[in-house]
Amino acid sequence: MASKRSANIAASGRLILAIDSYNAQNYDQAIPSLLTISEQFDGTRNAGIACYYLASAYYYKENYTEAKKYYLKYLDDYGDDNIFNCTALAGIASCFTHEGN
Repeated sequence: MASKRSANIAASGRLILAIDSYNAQNYDQAIPSLLTISEQFDGTRNAGIACYYLASAYYYKENYTEAKKYYLKYLDDYGDDNIFNCTALAGIASCFTHEGN
């Protein structure tokens, strides 16, 4: 438990910087950072948040295949936050709509 807590703390600083890039709509910079966080700190709360933001960044880049992949990963692996769950489901539905499904 302590190592997971330490990993989550280590991810938090990186996550703040990645979300800053995301919020500035600099998705090309945010995506690699978010991907690294979600992979390197897998299983931590901050990795889950990174996964969600990664999906959203792909969505805004109109890469709906990758967006769906990471929205689903968020729901499957981290789906413990009702707000993120609802927006991830809405994101998946929107991806299907954009793909004509």
